[in-house]
Amino acid sequence: MPATIRGHQGFIIFMRFRAEHGPFCRTCGTATLRAMNARTLWQGWWGIASLFITPVILLLNFTEHSKIGKLPPPGPALAPPLRPGRPLFRRPEALGLLVPLLALALVVAAIATSDPSEAGARSGDCVRRDGQRISIVDCASPQAQYVVLTRLDGDSDARCDLWTETTASYTQTGPGPDFVLCLGPVPDAGAGQPDQSAVPDQQGTTRNASAQAPGIPAGSSERGGGSSSQAGSASSISK
Repeated sequence: MPATIRGHQGFIIFMRFRAEHGPFCRTCGTATLRAMNARTLWQGWWGIASLFITPVILLLNFTEHSKIGKLPPPGPALAPPLRPGRPLFRRPEALGLLVPLLALALVVAAIATSDPSEAGARSGDCVRRDGQRISIVDCASPQAQYVVLTRLDGDSDARCDLWTETTASYTQTGPGPDFVLCLGPVPDAGAGQPDQSAVPDQQGTTRNASAQAPGIPAGSSERGGGSSSQAGSASSISK
């Protein structure tokens, strides 16, 4: 029966295709298929493109195998036919199937354990500081240190002053687009609770329960803040 049995070899930076053209009898076709598939399973995965090409080669051989398997046993021949040998999955080369499975497991593990970076931070996200970098965290997490008030293009944090809640800023410069994150305090979980600083006295009038600190005139308050960027660094957090 006319048939083409294919093989593939990957060598990291280059590859090689192989092919055996029929016609084949059932015994010779089975032997050629098993040998070609065994070599492909062991040698076909070593390269980025080969990871995708090898499954296609094996699938094409599977269709040829279904055709060859329907042939009748070979009749008398002048020369003895090829010996089919052991089935494919009883050969040590079948362990080559673990290569793509291991590669897939590593990709899934890398995605599952990856820490969201500052590049994806948007308004409303909560972040924590890791040295000169930041990472996105859940706002309910005790690790949350800031909330992103807004994200600005460029490398200047001067416009963060337009947001009165700004207490810090994060600047990211190259590679990729430059941007600034204006950061504020994480929303208090107890927001919306009644103010306990004003309580009624025994006569029913309201008085301020907080004591005035000595040395600070009534009506005055202390306020800190202001943001300034650290020029010259690829990423920086300013307070």
